[in-house]
Amino acid sequence: MEERFGHAYYLMFALTLVNFILISYRYFIEQDPKLQEIIPNLSIFTIILVIFYIPTSIIIGYWHRKTQLSTENTIKRLEDPLLAHICRIILDTRIGNVSKKEINELKELLLKIDDEKNEE
Repeated sequence: MEERFGHAYYLMFALTLVNFILISYRYFIEQDPKLQEIIPNLSIFTIILVIFYIPTSIIIGYWHRKTQLSTENTIKRLEDPLLAHICRIILDTRIGNVSKKEINELKELLLKIDDEKNEE
């Protein structure tokens, strides 16, 4: 599992960034004589790109964390089968359609989850 995270989050990011830099330089800078005069080699292009890329990615990441991430987490919670089961038991308890057995099973499940959280 660790190799998957290392590959997906770090190595592929680095390889994709290097690939993007090489392709961008090849097709945008080398093909245009005016841009070739301004940015004469790959290392200067890389420095310029990184100077703009890092702040832009930080701003986008901050925006995503503040806006989209909470929305995604809310949607995931709504699809959670445990939450749906708990809500159904609560609703059934309110209207009187739940058995003592179901209530006890839910209590045991919640205690088990709570104990696991406390052990962490």
